[in-house]
Amino acid sequence: MVLFEIEYRVRLPREEMWSLREDPEFLRWQYEHSSDMSNLEIVEKNVDAADPDRITVTWRITPSVPLPQFVLAYVGEGAGIYIEDVHEYRLSKPYYINFRSHPNMFQEYTETRGECEFVDEPADSADAQAGTRVCIRGEVIVNVPLVGPYVENFVVNNLRNFYTGFPDLVHSYVAAKNGRLNPDDSQMWLNPESSVHVQPNTAEANEASAIHGAGADVAPALAALQRSLPPSVDASLASVPVASGAPEAIPESIQAPSRSWWPWQ
Repeated sequence: MVLFEIEYRVRLPREEMWSLREDPEFLRWQYEHSSDMSNLEIVEKNVDAADPDRITVTWRITPSVPLPQFVLAYVGEGAGIYIEDVHEYRLSKPYYINFRSHPNMFQEYTETRGECEFVDEPADSADAQAGTRVCIRGEVIVNVPLVGPYVENFVVNNLRNFYTGFPDLVHSYVAAKNGRLNPDDSQMWLNPESSVHVQPNTAEANEASAIHGAGADVAPALAALQRSLPPSVDASLASVPVASGAPEAIPESIQAPSRSWWPWQ
């Protein structure tokens, strides 16, 4: 089992962000402008007949992230894999979701579950715009001998990578809807407010800095920096000019969550 905690911020009021998450147009925007999935849809939304305050929404996500070889060894090449993601919330308690998800294969062996909370943030004094902080906490369980821990970490890493760029998907969609961005423009904005950060490999980042500091051509330095970034990071991040001297460390904001809040422990 692997515990995870992810947090990001968007420049939208909480009510607007809560409504946006199930907007069919925004769902389409996500898979058309994200390299992590090829389809995203809500396949079912139910009101509990015995408890009308309780809403259950079932999502289907078709990932486009390449599967590890040890997973392909089980399912075979060309296997059609999708993720079923079930959200439960109450009308009397909005902005709080319990979720559970699993792939269509090996349902009895793997599950990701947890909670997601939408926290209202007042307008920032700098831009006078209210925002929403979204906190996702959960655990990944893969009960498969030998490969289970590898799959668990694979799932968590992909969640982190997706939510690194998710605020950009939100902001670009809102801009396109308001006529400030061409809807056909697939260029994602780099969002400085995202709280999910990637720490480059220090040795290779220092190599890039040393090359540039010596006055050499910038191309080898950028290439060295790009090699220091994980493959999942967009190459546009490596286009930032490399400054001389040791790079400033990027704080890792995804912390191991405390166990005290887990309702099932």
